[in-house]
Amino acid sequence: MIFKKNYKCEICIKPKLSKLSFQTIERSNESLDLIHSDIDDLKYLQIRDEKNYYITLINFQIRNCYTYLFKSKDKALEMFKNYKNKVENQLNKN
Repeated sequence: MIFKKNYKCEICIKPKLSKLSFQTIERSNESLDLIHSDIDDLKYLQIRDEKNYYITLINFQIRNCYTYLFKSKDKALEMFKNYKNKVENQLNKN
């Protein structure tokens, strides 16, 4: 196989290309309109009751953060519902 002098393969060029930015989201004045969440595992930490995962839920309007520990990923929706109910009760909002 013969290589041209200034040839660069497609694989070498791709990481250097700029990526498109994420869509911008307009922030709302309502407290439960925009919530950021992240789920991760606790594989390097020993936690009581064999909790293997955690979820963080951040309400961007009032800037509060909650973290819940749970055993399996299928409990994430339940943890979000707990968070939503708790915040709605605190703010007297449905």
